[in-house]
Amino acid sequence: MIFGAGILMAALQADTATSAGRRVVATTVVPPPFVTVVDRAAESALVNVRISSPEGLIWQDTLRVGRNSGASYSQDKSEAGPVECTGGSYDRSRRSSLRVQLYLRDGSEHGPVINVAVNWTHPNAIIGCQQSGTRGVQLEESLPLARGQSETLQADGGLTITLMRR
Repeated sequence: MIFGAGILMAALQADTATSAGRRVVATTVVPPPFVTVVDRAAESALVNVRISSPEGLIWQDTLRVGRNSGASYSQDKSEAGPVECTGGSYDRSRRSSLRVQLYLRDGSEHGPVINVAVNWTHPNAIIGCQQSGTRGVQLEESLPLARGQSETLQADGGLTITLMRR
């Protein structure tokens, strides 16, 4: 076997006699095996996530994402409305929720891409006791995020999502 320039070649030799008494050597070249290059740094990533609104910080934590397993976080909150608005014929409770999903996928020439999806539901601002209900903001985006890089995404309603890959 011959090893050279990163290419594996196998030379198979067979002796064959001819009428002239010459020896014929047959050589077969075997192509190199198919090799998949795995970027170990891209198999999983720690991502710091910070989500805030004009009223302040909503949530902040670190999530680990991988090619075969994304990361998610969710929270729900429901509470009674303000004391001055009790009574009446319908529910005046205040509800909010947050859903965060991240996953890593192969990107383009920029390397791996992190997909982020955030869904935030929050109570309407209360102006008197006649208003109730919720508002919602949803953001889905894909972005290349190299190790040590940070990106801030702006969504409707002043929602800000900052991602920093560690």
